[in-house]
Amino acid sequence: MLTATAERYLGSLTRLPALPAKLVEASVVAQGARCFDAWLAFHETYAGFVEPLGSGDFAVWGIVHERPNWLGARQAELDGEVGQATFYVTCADVHPSYVYRLDQDGEFFTPPAQAFETRVERRALLWDFAQGGRLRPMPAMERNRPEVLAGLREAIAAGGELCLVPQASDRYFRYFRDATRVVVEDARRGRILQVWRRS
Repeated sequence: MLTATAERYLGSLTRLPALPAKLVEASVVAQGARCFDAWLAFHETYAGFVEPLGSGDFAVWGIVHERPNWLGARQAELDGEVGQATFYVTCADVHPSYVYRLDQDGEFFTPPAQAFETRVERRALLWDFAQGGRLRPMPAMERNRPEVLAGLREAIAAGGELCLVPQASDRYFRYFRDATRVVVEDARRGRILQVWRRS
């Protein structure tokens, strides 16, 4: 289930009419592939939402589309890892450089998220944080200063105001938030990747 913040975020997006999930299954099966439950559930839940990406770009979520800009009409785009049992489906009508893909378990590909819901929670977290002003990333030169990193790690370890946002966190990334910052940490290496502030 999504948080109230994520539901509000989705409510802020335009949603276009979407094709039914049975057309996803029909397109996948027609290509001689297996249609996974995670793909159908994603399409049922999210197809038609329009996500702004900045610079005039946007992604229309969903696996099959009536009149797409970047995909074939009513056509699921599939691929897999050579020599591995991993299968992907493109999950948005968007320029291919954005790499919107789900694997057979519903993991989002780039940047990785264990579930599309986790990705939605991350977008919602930043969207909600930005309601108090424009988002501004901390420059890498400032963020990587030893005293800044030490202060961030201390604040995270203390578990005080800079709190973990569990719905936006997974085995890939951990998100933390307080009144003035959103901090993104590489969950595997413990490295601070980004700090967002409001301007």
